Amino acid sequence: MSNCAINWFQLIGPGSSLQAAADHLSLTPSAAEFHALEFDLPGWHDGSAWHVAEDIAARFPDLTVRYEFRPEFDNFALHGVGAWEGGIPLYRAPLDIVESCCYSGPATQGAQHTIPLMRRTEALARAACHFPLQHHFETIRRIPAGSDGWRVLESYPPHQFSAIHLPDVGATGEIVVLYPEARRAMLFQGVNTVGAFEANRSLQTDEVLMLTCLPGWAIEQWAFANGISV
Repeated sequence: MSNCAINWFQLIGPGSSLQAAADHLSLTPSAAEFHALEFDLPGWHDGSAWHVAEDIAARFPDLTVRYEFRPEFDNFALHGVGAWEGGIPLYRAPLDIVESCCYSGPATQGAQHTIPLMRRTEALARAACHFPLQHHFETIRRIPAGSDGWRVLESYPPHQFSAIHLPDVGATGEIVVLYPEARRAMLFQGVNTVGAFEANRSLQTDEVLMLTCLPGWAIEQWAFANGISV
C-alpha cells in the first residue's frame, strides 16, 4: 500500500475570497461567514502539495496561505512549512531532517517528544519567526545533567543512545546520537531549541570511546561491533 502524506492548508482573509477559493477547490463547506478556511489534501506516495499552495496564493492574493507537509513515512512528522501573503511567499521551508531523537521522563510528565535535527537555513529561520515550531530546551533543562554537563535523551540497549550537552544558559548545544550495532555515531553542533543545527559529522571509534556520557552497555556494544577490546 502506498504512503499517503497529509498536506494541510489554512487560508485567512475576506469571506468573499475564502468562498471563491472554496468553490475553486470544490470544497463543500461555506466559508463566506468565516475569516479562515482549513482543509487537508492527501499526497499519494508521500507527495507534497507546494504547487497547490502557490496556485492558491497566486489566484487569491488577498488571502494569507499557510501550508504544512507531513509524510506518512515519518509518522506524519512535520517536514515542511510555507506561507504566502499578497501572492508572495513569506517563507518556503522544506525541513531537511537528517536525524531525530526522543526524550521523555518526569520533566515531560511521561509524554515523549521528538527533536528533529534539521540543517539550519535562512528559510527555516524565517519560518521559525512565524510558525509555532516546538521549542525543546526549556523542558530538556529540567532533565538532570551529569557532572560532565551531558543530559541523556534516550537509552535503548543495545540499539540506540543519544545525549545533549546543553549549558544552563545559552541558545545552542551539542547532541550525540549513537547506533552501536550499526557502528554509526554522529555529532550535531550548534543545535538550537527547535533542532536546527549549524554543523554535523560522523565520529570515529576513538572519539566515541572518549565520550563521557556513554553508559557501559553502549561502550561494550560499540567495542564489540568494531571488533576491539576496552
